Amino acid sequence: MAKEEFLKLMEIWVRILNKMDEADTRKRDYGTGGVLSPAEIHLVQAIGMNPGMNVTDMAKNMGVTKGAVSQMVKKLESKGLAVKYSSAGNEKEVLLKLTASGKVAQNGHDRYHAMLVNSVENSLGNLAEDEFLLLEKFLLAMEKCADEFDCAR
Repeated sequence: MAKEEFLKLMEIWVRILNKMDEADTRKRDYGTGGVLSPAEIHLVQAIGMNPGMNVTDMAKNMGVTKGAVSQMVKKLESKGLAVKYSSAGNEKEVLLKLTASGKVAQNGHDRYHAMLVNSVENSLGNLAEDEFLLLEKFLLAMEKCADEFDCAR
């Protein structure tokens, strides 16, 4: 493949990254009547998938600081989406769970992701195995680039 063709792929990839960066700042309503930032809905999703997890383990699970989770939980509590509670055996341990509204937001987020997956599936159609492997190879190369050269940001 000629260098110009690789450059064309990279231009498309950078355009996709720019669009994803912009989407990452957009707040959305996931069915609760209020808007949530990407960070907020991803914490809602993490709590929903790990009910009863403590703040420290949630931070490790998400790859963020304990302070970041604590601050975000306060926002989710003020929006009526999550609650903190203490473990029966350990009053100091703070555990997390979703409220009924939090579960609505989690389900809305699940539907949003399903729509994205369906859109990609519809755009690509049925891929042959070699086509899939080529796409996978390209995406892994882009991930390696991001890891080695911090080119994703």
